[in-house]
Amino acid sequence: MALRIRHIATRFALLLGVAAVVPLVAYGAVSILSLRRGTRESVVNGNQNVAVRAAEEIRRYVVTNAELLKALAADLQDTGLDRSRCSTSTARWSRRAASASRASRFRKTRR
Repeated sequence: MALRIRHIATRFALLLGVAAVVPLVAYGAVSILSLRRGTRESVVNGNQNVAVRAAEEIRRYVVTNAELLKALAADLQDTGLDRSRCSTSTARWSRRAASASRASRFRKTRR
């Protein structure tokens, strides 16, 4: 079924309409693709920043607890205490570390 246009004015109007719409559609397509790419890059960069911050927090947590354990081991070494006394000392250290951790988190949220 072919579209037959008999009047020149109708053909001209149709050609003018198509000539106006095609660039707009092309521009819209390019804009959408560009926006998608930019959004994706932004999300990827944001996720990388979050991962770096989380890794730093985890590293700091591990280092702090390793230092506490080393200090505890140094305190308990060569004391001649039996196991029950070592357990009591370990519990005291554990409470002290937990208290310091809560205070540290409180200071961070208050800033």
